[in-house]
Amino acid sequence: MSRPLSVSIASWIWVLCGMFTTVTLASVVTATDILALVARTGVDDPARGGVGASLSGAEPLGWAGWILAIVLFAAMVVQVVAASRLRDGARWSRALLTSTASVSLLVVLYDPTLWSAWVLLVANGAALVFTYDDHALDYLESRPEQLVSV
Repeated sequence: MSRPLSVSIASWIWVLCGMFTTVTLASVVTATDILALVARTGVDDPARGGVGASLSGAEPLGWAGWILAIVLFAAMVVQVVAASRLRDGARWSRALLTSTASVSLLVVLYDPTLWSAWVLLVANGAALVFTYDDHALDYLESRPEQLVSV
């Protein structure tokens, strides 16, 4: 069975979502106080012009930003790799892409003001529709499971 158009469209959307994640990643880095954690390594005495007292409230937000940035980067890599494997008919890539699409929902919930997160959420939703299309399901189910030898 030849690859249906829906699988090709879905895989290209997934690749573009993976690449566009860099914009969202940059937005998360600048929207949170990630850099405040780095700046905190300076002088901590507020009497001498340090930043220690002013950053105490920003520290949890900065750590959450770091964690979200790392998760976004990992999702980006997984999306690009799994999208290429989806075109080859790997059934496992569909489940992996579905789980990485949930990361865009987490980013929207974390900061609803990030326009790039909304774009990713909509694009991931469209890719999910194409990935679970009837033609795509028939194509992926007709392909033999490819086991990797160790």
